[in-house]
Amino acid sequence: MSEGRRKLWFQFSLATMLMIVTTAALVSFGIRAHLERSRIHGTWRGANGDERYTMTFAGERLTMRLGTNPILATRESRFRVERQSGFIDIHRDDGLQLGLYAVDGDTLTLKLARVNLPRPKDLASNGRSRNARRYIFERQH
Repeated sequence: MSEGRRKLWFQFSLATMLMIVTTAALVSFGIRAHLERSRIHGTWRGANGDERYTMTFAGERLTMRLGTNPILATRESRFRVERQSGFIDIHRDDGLQLGLYAVDGDTLTLKLARVNLPRPKDLASNGRSRNARRYIFERQH
């Protein structure tokens, strides 16, 4: 094989290998994101004093209802979760709501900042602050 052909073959092989590695990484990321969304998918009802809230996660959609009978308000949003960091981002009509979440069996813990404010630092503190609130939800079967 001539020097020119060998150089061309090497460049082609390197480009092909880079494309395969990139594709595998993207597929892996997509599968991980899908698996994490599937952990949070479903309907969750507020607990520990938050019974008036119901959240339903489906695909990339979040439907939140306030009230049980009658339903006082319904809001639809898009959401994104990251398992490693425990981050949840809720894209609402009035802005971006940043938070933290954890799923432990059939219990979902959320700590959400007010819209367009910085993400809370941890899930540990409970109750309300001026800028964030912690919620506990139980999975509905």
